[in-house]
Amino acid sequence: MRLLVLVVLLLALDVRAQEPLALRDLEGRAVSLAPAPGGALVAHFWATWCTSCKHELPELDRAARACAGSSVEVVAVNVAEDADAVAGWLRERPLTLGVLRDPDGKAWRRSGGREMPANLIWTRDGVAWALGPSSEAQWSERLGALGCSAAAPEVRFLDAADPPKVHPPR
Repeated sequence: MRLLVLVVLLLALDVRAQEPLALRDLEGRAVSLAPAPGGALVAHFWATWCTSCKHELPELDRAARACAGSSVEVVAVNVAEDADAVAGWLRERPLTLGVLRDPDGKAWRRSGGREMPANLIWTRDGVAWALGPSSEAQWSERLGALGCSAAAPEVRFLDAADPPKVHPPR
């Protein structure tokens, strides 16, 4: 299945030269976004008014943790909304992945964006736009095809010399 996802992504790639995305961080500083040499970039474009974004972003956030330490960067890019609205939305729905802003929507439109949520997938082979996936499992599969892999969870065995700590309720 992973091979099929990768083949579909490669067939959808646009091999035209892509300029770095001109974005802003949450403090308003300019950011030029492009994949690292030999790496991949997934830019998930979203908005606070987007109902499906409310459900999809946490799923992407959990799946993207598998990309830590890989050559794949995953970011969420808010489109055409004011910094205070984005900050308020994120206070209610904190994310661990990087969040940037495209304040006027120019980077989204110039790179081919037409719908939200939508994903710009940029590899050394080119650029593709994709809608979805929406579940953590689907995101894990797509990110896995790009080079992310979930780390095995740490297993720790306790013995009598190392009892678990119990904290009283507050």
